[in-house]
Amino acid sequence: MNKIKITHNTEYFYHSPVTLGPHRALLRPREGHDVHIQRSVLNIEPHGKVRWLRDIHGNSIAMINFAGPTRTLKLFSEVTVAHYDQNPLDFIIDPIALSYPFQYPADEQAELIPYRLPSFPHDARALQSWITQFYTP
Repeated sequence: MNKIKITHNTEYFYHSPVTLGPHRALLRPREGHDVHIQRSVLNIEPHGKVRWLRDIHGNSIAMINFAGPTRTLKLFSEVTVAHYDQNPLDFIIDPIALSYPFQYPADEQAELIPYRLPSFPHDARALQSWITQFYTP
């Protein structure tokens, strides 16, 4: 097991008082079979109401609402994580993925649709030109 300490510190200083809107802070890694959060500290100035929730991917999100005007915003987070993966490159590759390109099984196709849609469709031609340096179908 390895212990990892993650520290995040953000400070904003404003010339005149400002009213802060709601903030979403992603300050903790996603827990899993090999990652466990052992300790977590979150200090906020000015005082804010913190509500923790998880998004659809299982990430912890701190929703922070502030009461009134302030001249500063400070967020300090310290998380201690236990990482249990001793040999991260010891994994098994599915036989269908040993050669590229490969076809996913029919029952997985629907789940993969969001990941197969282009994020930046206007860059498709430039990306295709770049890829052909390394791979030509």
